Amino acid sequence: MKFAIQVLVLTCTLFFLGCGMSSTPAQVFKEYHQFLEKDDISGAKNLMSQAARETEEQEGVSGALKLHLEKDFMPSKLGSIKTSIKVTTATLSVQSDDPDFKGVQGHVIMKKEEGRWKVDSVTWDKNEK
Repeated sequence: MKFAIQVLVLTCTLFFLGCGMSSTPAQVFKEYHQFLEKDDISGAKNLMSQAARETEEQEGVSGALKLHLEKDFMPSKLGSIKTSIKVTTATLSVQSDDPDFKGVQGHVIMKKEEGRWKVDSVTWDKNEK
């Protein structure tokens, strides 16, 4: 009986980890940011929503070029991330900890697709307060 309970606990744990249940929108965005920092375009694209990838294709912009440009206009160091989740959409407000991007705030929309959070859009704005 004890063995059966251990197997059940292990199975449930692996199931939830495999479904992406342990990844928060902020964790996924940090991973996306790290991929861009390392110029790992395919890694970053794997974390983009289907709609974001389709928009990129419709605009006729090379995916690699667009992500390189995005990297140039975002801070290399992320600060605090505030998250608001409404069912399958998450909104993140990201503060910069990069001295070259002082006062810059990121606005990120994440969508849940097949049980995993994906980056749908990212914008960076100078906070004029």
